[in-house]
Amino acid sequence: MRIKTNQKLKLILVIHFYPLLFSFLKATYHAIRLERCVVYVKRIITTSTILLIINKALILLLLLLPCLQKILPATCNNQSNSHLRSKRTFRIQTKRY
Repeated sequence: MRIKTNQKLKLILVIHFYPLLFSFLKATYHAIRLERCVVYVKRIITTSTILLIINKALILLLLLLPCLQKILPATCNNQSNSHLRSKRTFRIQTKRY
């Protein structure tokens, strides 16, 4: 069963983004409660931005995956076939002599 790109994006958003948002809100609540706002909020913001960048990179990779699947196998097959052809012609030439 093939999963469409839109379904993959929704799945990634549900798996990665919503727990990240929940943990961000929970951590800010605990930081404010502990009255050490500045240090904790800076840590939370840096970690959440790093995780959001990784999440967006994964989504972009999923969007580009169909294009990459069309491009990459064609180039790999051409290179491997040309390599095999050169070996075949070399074998044929050596057998003639």
